[in-house]
Amino acid sequence: MTISEYTTAPRLTINAGVALEFASGKKLTVGGGYPYSGSLYALGTAASRVVFRAYSSVDGDWEGIHFTQYSDDWGGVSLMDYVTVRHANNQNILIENTSQPTLTNGIIRNSLHDGIVLTGAANPVIQNNSFSNHPGYPLRFSNWDCDPYLSGNTFTSNGMNYISLSGGDYGASRTLRFTGIPYHVLGDIIMSEYTTPVRLTVKPGITMLFDPGTSLQIGGGYPYTGSLYADGTADSLITFKPYNNTAGGWDGIQFTMYSDDWGGTASMKYCIVEKAATANLFCTGTTQPIIRNCTFRNSTGDGLKLTGDANLSIKNSTFTYNTGNGIFLEGTATMSLGDSSNLTCNVYNN
Repeated sequence: MTISEYTTAPRLTINAGVALEFASGKKLTVGGGYPYSGSLYALGTAASRVVFRAYSSVDGDWEGIHFTQYSDDWGGVSLMDYVTVRHANNQNILIENTSQPTLTNGIIRNSLHDGIVLTGAANPVIQNNSFSNHPGYPLRFSNWDCDPYLSGNTFTSNGMNYISLSGGDYGASRTLRFTGIPYHVLGDIIMSEYTTPVRLTVKPGITMLFDPGTSLQIGGGYPYTGSLYADGTADSLITFKPYNNTAGGWDGIQFTMYSDDWGGTASMKYCIVEKAATANLFCTGTTQPIIRNCTFRNSTGDGLKLTGDANLSIKNSTFTYNTGNGIFLEGTATMSLGDSSNLTCNVYNN
């Protein structure tokens, strides 16, 4: 079933209580190729949901719902409220380079692989939904362009109970929002753009789990700069660590010498950075980030390594149980460490 028309957004409206059962291998597509758009209103209620499922009730026996990249053109708007989507194959919902749908109060469960897969610059609203019983991820971001608004969702009994991040060379600012489950980072995240300090904002409470050999890099080679704001709170820390939870299991956070050019600034507050290989935090020739109330621990190298003419301000932070040095300065690197009794840093058991 395809909802699509030339330069218009025809709408399929599904009323509360309706169940659509799809034959094997079939799917619902909203929008088409350029310039064909489409729209879906599936508006259930708490007592009478709209249901999308396989006719056979066998997991993987239909292809789910697909919002194409043109589904939001020519006024295309899609709303899904109090829906249940289940039994699809690769994913229950595929959202491709579109701002649609607004998905609220849904139950997304029992696909053969993932719950929702986003690709391209997909930026829908996904709010107050439950994701359960997917062998893969409940949410998968296939590339760095994905930027959905996430709020109030719950995730239970998924095989990979994380949000999957592909990594990539981020050419625009992005915000990672707290969801209650960690983000699983599958590749290097590089915040870098030509003379523009694109910013990664990491909200309080988030845990980022990095695959072996991957890192978070702020800035690139000349003239590419970047920015990081990871400002947790005393009761809602931000954690950067390896997915395998093994010392040396990822390559840490790296700030290049151009990370403070063209207005590039970075802040790390109430963060835990742990179990990286060479250094938990490695900064070359930069004044960034400003560090407050952070802990750098259990690296198989150094807790913090500064090289070149790096010059950092570090207050109320702890460097402990690193195999190498708690803090290692090389070349002309300098730092402002503590500076007063109420800003004391702790360096021990390295």
